[in-house]
Amino acid sequence: LIKVKIGKFHQIVPEVMQTYFKLMKKEYPGFNEAELILEEIDLKLRCKKCQHSYLLQEPLFICDQCGSWETELISGDELYIETIEGWQEDLDNSLTGEDQ
Repeated sequence: LIKVKIGKFHQIVPEVMQTYFKLMKKEYPGFNEAELILEEIDLKLRCKKCQHSYLLQEPLFICDQCGSWETELISGDELYIETIEGWQEDLDNSLTGEDQ
């Protein structure tokens, strides 16, 4: 099980990532039973003027409370592997190309 967190700011298409993961599973036998779980993280902004925090609904970085353009992204730019579960020996053999 591999769990990846992806902020919507990256505009990664989950179906494309799943397709490439399936191709990788064929290439590295230790991953043949692996499952990829993608979790999208919403875009969240904070206004530097009024300090209001909110989820971005439209592709405009304008504060929905005071109308200021002075905003900062506080969530949604993440891209990281949160967890990897499995047999360490299988993963090691897959990465080194050794048979099990």
